[in-house]
Amino acid sequence: MDAFKLFCVLCLISTFVCGQESKIEAIVSKEEPSTTSAEPSAISIASDLPVLQPIDEIMPASEVVHIQELQIQDEARGGRSLDLRIHRSAVSGKQPVILFSPTVGARLDGTDYLTDAWSRAGYVCITIGHTGSGAEAVDEGSLYSRAAQMKKAANFRQLVHRIRDINFLLDWLSTSASTDELGGVDFIDMDSIGMAGQGFGGLVAQLLMGQQLPNGTQFPETRIDAFCVISPTGPKLGAEMEAFRRVFDPVLCVSGSRDGHPFDPSVTPESRARVFRGLPRTSNKYSLSIDRASHAALAGALGVSDENGEVHGKVAQLSTQFWDAHLRGDTDTMATLSSTAPQSELDEQDTWEWR
Repeated sequence: MDAFKLFCVLCLISTFVCGQESKIEAIVSKEEPSTTSAEPSAISIASDLPVLQPIDEIMPASEVVHIQELQIQDEARGGRSLDLRIHRSAVSGKQPVILFSPTVGARLDGTDYLTDAWSRAGYVCITIGHTGSGAEAVDEGSLYSRAAQMKKAANFRQLVHRIRDINFLLDWLSTSASTDELGGVDFIDMDSIGMAGQGFGGLVAQLLMGQQLPNGTQFPETRIDAFCVISPTGPKLGAEMEAFRRVFDPVLCVSGSRDGHPFDPSVTPESRARVFRGLPRTSNKYSLSIDRASHAALAGALGVSDENGEVHGKVAQLSTQFWDAHLRGDTDTMATLSSTAPQSELDEQDTWEWR
């Protein structure tokens, strides 16, 4: 498939995934949306940050990355299978773990630009292939056929399956069976866990961090310590402040100025930004908006434009800093993220926010 068609497919992913949330929330609640929407004030903004060390200068001495793929089954759910793609470096000792839930229909290696960078920085990264909404849910048919399949896979049932997949994976990682499957070495620090996701996978992360649906339903996973949400999805029903009022863990939201779709006017860069605006005005909340970054670029699409490498570098660098601050407890980095001190190679039109 050529670059233009790939771009179209991934943009359609954005449309269908984001457009599905209104249907998802409508399934669990018929309540009317709140008419109140408080806008937090005094948000610190730096739009022209000085240069930080390049990502390859802050990695551990050993940059060797080991990639392993395996499949596990959740017998409690009828043997439901999870395909895992695991990145880890040769750094000795236990390492924090980051779970990644990709967007609907995505390949496991689609966001290697992130998991490779994170693993080189000393994190174990596990990308999850969710049965029913992963790459196997979309065949090699026509462009329109693939788009229809993506839309069909982005439903509430699959969303709940994904949430339960994460719950099960965390259980599995705590057992001796995981040690055996991973080569007999216990290298995962289960006291330091991050969760990331993009598109439909980002919505999974939002619910696991404590987003509340209009009827009060929540799916919080308290074993996760920090969340990185790429292409976040603003709630369609209910004000943002109410939906996210119980989210207290560190959160990094990442989006782009083109991170929407022209055929669904409700999915815009502004609607994605409302997730950050709705987070409680506590510390450790961050937002990165990259000028000209599209949904396809953030999903890891190759060949869409020459700007992809720059977009990927910015996301990898700042998200690595985020993990260092909140999974490793690096107080200096935490202070840097909450200031105008040098922290990234951002263009003037890019925006970094924190509170």
